[in-house]
Amino acid sequence: MTSVLHICAPVSGHKRLGWNARHTTALSRERGIAADWCESEQREIIYIIKKHRPRVVVIMALGVELAEMARLAEHCPKTIFVVKNHSGPQFLAMEGKSWKLWLDCGDLNRTYGNVRLAAIRPEMVDAVAGLGSPCVLLPNVYPPAELAAARAALRRGGDGRWPMVDSRWPITDSRANHSGGLPSSNFHLPTSVSCLPSPHSPFHIGLFGAMRPLKNAVGMALAVAQAGRRLREDGRVTILHVNQRAEMGSGADLSIITEICSRAGTGLMRHDWLDHVDFKRLAAQMDVCVCASFEETYNYVAADCITAGAPVAGSPAIGWLPEMQQFNPDSTESLCQAILAAPRWPREPQLKALEDFNAWAAERLLETFAELGVECSRERVPAAEPQSTETSAPAMMVAATANGSGQ
Repeated sequence: MTSVLHICAPVSGHKRLGWNARHTTALSRERGIAADWCESEQREIIYIIKKHRPRVVVIMALGVELAEMARLAEHCPKTIFVVKNHSGPQFLAMEGKSWKLWLDCGDLNRTYGNVRLAAIRPEMVDAVAGLGSPCVLLPNVYPPAELAAARAALRRGGDGRWPMVDSRWPITDSRANHSGGLPSSNFHLPTSVSCLPSPHSPFHIGLFGAMRPLKNAVGMALAVAQAGRRLREDGRVTILHVNQRAEMGSGADLSIITEICSRAGTGLMRHDWLDHVDFKRLAAQMDVCVCASFEETYNYVAADCITAGAPVAGSPAIGWLPEMQQFNPDSTESLCQAILAAPRWPREPQLKALEDFNAWAAERLLETFAELGVECSRERVPAAEPQSTETSAPAMMVAATANGSGQ
């Protein structure tokens, strides 16, 4: 019998919610919890629960209508339903009716007694509890195996870059803008950047993840252009790498960034949404990745870049980053200085900060599951073999992508 089942909307395995479900499932299994995850249409959730009889079901997004949540709570009284919100208050406010739907789900507990809300930060839990809604803490976690691999890479020497499989890493996106003096679209990144680049090598900057209003993509691009001007004085070309995905009304961001790069003489490489392994290989090629958002809840992009061996210039919104590598997202000059300095930063402090946060998050996660009646062991145990659950799209249970996390 499954103790904890995470349910994602269909085709979300390649987004941050599916990625988080996989991470949480892996950590739970490592600690002796019978956990699993699946994707499902909301009308099929009740059949999955009837079959697997989980103690706790975590609904991984606000994709289940209130009437359906009430039906689930009524017909599955022995299961506790937890509706997890991955966003902070301002992000959630941009998603239309999400705030009210989330709080209304919490109100169902008054009638059925088996519905909870969940947030990933303690302050959000406290605030929502102050509104009279039953809210528990389910922090986002990172897979221990990838943290261990990143630590092992550092021990082996160098800067712990994600290993390459191919001898060269091709970037052949025909939609690339080569305004910064790049070669043709069959341009290749070097395989190894384990030492500081030579004075005339390209300077690669990653600005990854979906563009959203509070992500500050345009502000970071402006800082990149300023850093590029200074690098050009040393005879170096700057190349900015971005994803081509925009959400929540930020469709103009990419065109603005393209204009900034064109005027500044900065190369711009646009990348499609990559799966997890390919994204980390790409991130490993960056001299610096910028994640200086105005608001965050976790930021899987920053975590993936760090475990890939790339330094991250962040903001105070990513609270688990070392303070010395959190920069004012409103200050172009501050971000510019961080971009220029980042290749000389030691990699260990950022990895240690992520490891420390993950240890805290894992303990809080286990505490919450225990409070919900799930038995677990605090001792590490071998990970269980994946147990396939019912899903509306079995082929979708595939590797999720990290650069879909954004938050």
